[in-house]
Amino acid sequence: YLVGGYPRSLVLQEKYAEIRDLDFSSAYPDEVLKLGGMLAEKLGVKNPETFHRTMTISWTYRDIKCDFRGKEAG
Repeated sequence: YLVGGYPRSLVLQEKYAEIRDLDFSSAYPDEVLKLGGMLAEKLGVKNPETFHRTMTISWTYRDIKCDFRGKEAG
């Protein structure tokens, strides 16, 4: 799911050019890490950061920060 600031910006009818981050969430942590990794690879992103405790993969593409996060491990 696309969550956070981007959907809020759509509702508030803000300009797309002002969006600087995209947050994705999933109830399936392993799958969201795979998806984030595959997209980073497809876009040519080098060295995405993976945080296993929070099941998050994070990277920046064209000045837009992208976070893919599953539910916390535990």
